[in-house]
Amino acid sequence: MKRYLTILLALAFLRASTFAEPALDGHWIPAEDAAVTEEVARLVRESLNGMVGVDYAPVAFLGSRTDGEATAHAILCQARVVVPDAKPRWVVIYVSEDARGGVELMHIAEFDIGALWQGAY
Repeated sequence: MKRYLTILLALAFLRASTFAEPALDGHWIPAEDAAVTEEVARLVRESLNGMVGVDYAPVAFLGSRTDGEATAHAILCQARVVVPDAKPRWVVIYVSEDARGGVELMHIAEFDIGALWQGAY
């Protein structure tokens, strides 16, 4: 089941990257392993440092691209507003990491799985 989820996420990522904002255009390489390693968790933690009101839990590493100066990473996260009974939602966090290890949040995109469906019921 985990393998199928990883394949679905990679396909969704590839489709979503086609419609990314111009600043995010580039040659994205899907992750060979979607596992959330300590390094992936660090990227999320450092990029969101100082943000309050929403908790972001990394679920899968989707892929990355390098432009020579920095490496951009895409990470699927479950986001939950910090209020009682808040419903979780899915987002893709785009993080830039420079050659010195500095991390910056580039973009948070809502992940709408229904937008990927093009068939009939």
